[in-house]
Amino acid sequence: MSESAAADLSWEDQSERNFIGGAWRFTREGYSFDIYDPADSTVIAAVPLSTHRDVAQAMTAARAAIVPWSALSGARRAAVVDGALAHLAERIDRVAALACRDTGLPAQAARDDILSAIRETRAQVAGGGRPEDDSAPGVIGQILSWSSPLTLCIRTLAPDLAAGNTAVVHPSIQAPLSLVFLADALNRAGAPGGVFNLVQGSGTDAGMALARQPDLKRLDFQGSRETAAMAALSPERSGIPVHRHLRSIVHRSIDAGDALEPAVRAIADAAFCHAARAGYGGLVVDVAASRLDAFSEAIAVAFGAGRYAEGLRGSHTIAPFIAEKYRTAYEHLKKGRLAAGARPICTAPSPSERTYRMGWFARPCVLHDPTHRITLDPDRPNGPLVLVRSA
Repeated sequence: MSESAAADLSWEDQSERNFIGGAWRFTREGYSFDIYDPADSTVIAAVPLSTHRDVAQAMTAARAAIVPWSALSGARRAAVVDGALAHLAERIDRVAALACRDTGLPAQAARDDILSAIRETRAQVAGGGRPEDDSAPGVIGQILSWSSPLTLCIRTLAPDLAAGNTAVVHPSIQAPLSLVFLADALNRAGAPGGVFNLVQGSGTDAGMALARQPDLKRLDFQGSRETAAMAALSPERSGIPVHRHLRSIVHRSIDAGDALEPAVRAIADAAFCHAARAGYGGLVVDVAASRLDAFSEAIAVAFGAGRYAEGLRGSHTIAPFIAEKYRTAYEHLKKGRLAAGARPICTAPSPSERTYRMGWFARPCVLHDPTHRITLDPDRPNGPLVLVRSA
């Protein structure tokens, strides 16, 4: 099938192409990469392995679109962006189901997160909110990780597009598929070709090629601190601002007077989604010593109710890791924390042998740290682990 700007291409046809200059284009090199559902290791789609040539083509299209796009009235640009977000909301069941299969985030959590991002961003665009600067429109580059990339892209980029900027977006090769929906939605809403460009592929090729572009207005980066430091070298040397969206440790406290049940439910929900949610790097909970026993009983019930894959797409409440290597690293880190003095409070039931073999689920667990010396590194695969401290 040839390259096409048609909006009626199937999602499968769109996913195997880049979206550049308003057209769905095959990569120049002709190579592709299989994308796997982390819940059962089945192949969902194949995306193109792009190179610096595809990035250069996307940058050319984005630069060419700046003048005609920014020349439109602010109201007209806002209407296009709002129309795209409305289109995503109308297709939320399909978008959330794909985000679930792409990133491992449970389907209900994916739905809630995407709708929340859409709702808040539409209100921001309608109110003329954003741009944090009043400089001339330019090309914004985005390098996204596998952790809820669509929600982050909506929140960080849609207001910039409404302000007259254009964009070249490179999603993680591990979970790139939900961004195809955004490209299609903007195309259907009437965004001129080149306003939004999507370039698939590996971070070492397409991602670093985008980071090295000397005429970006800004580079947004989502991922680890180590990779962020490498990606920022070239743009920072060129004086290009880099906005880092990194994972961080979530801290929660349960004091003597706090309601226990909703607090425990929120802790389980956060742990079960773990790194599949943007910005999540681990969970530390401080519990009043007088409530540790009651907390332990309640959290054991909540963790016992978690579901792995049950034969239906998106039925799981416990998110799998995006790859087997992360599950292996998680299990290694857990052993290290136990060796350092952590004591198990509870562990979720084991997935079935077939579920464990076919997907990349890890057993959620709660560890008590009586030493107060164990720390969590947000860039390590802490996964569905909760570290509890009491005082």
